[in-house]
Amino acid sequence: MSEKVVEGTSVDLLNKASYKCFREYLKEFNPNLHYNTMDDDEFNQRLKIVTNRKLTYGGLLFLGTNAAITDHFSDFRVDYLEIPALRNLAKSCEILRNLAKSCEILRNLAKSCEILRNLEKS
Repeated sequence: MSEKVVEGTSVDLLNKASYKCFREYLKEFNPNLHYNTMDDDEFNQRLKIVTNRKLTYGGLLFLGTNAAITDHFSDFRVDYLEIPALRNLAKSCEILRNLAKSCEILRNLAKSCEILRNLEKS
């Protein structure tokens, strides 16, 4: 069912922000993934987001605009909500973890220098 074409649709009904975010996520998650080298048209066809210039049901539900989805599924309710700030927060947390590791290394280096100074004095 997910590969079946949704009549009356086109790539214009994709949520551009979500689409861009998905492409970026794939590049971050696996930089060597062969899909990352494809242009949008080939990417859409290979992943069955689009067939014959029309969205598939999978493409519509995964990356379509809310209006396009509800036009075809009147009882659709969101189970997943993208919150870009949380993604940025996760990146910030990773940076802070790396910074904390660097600070620990510097503290250990400072202790080692202090020990060496004390040895030189004695």
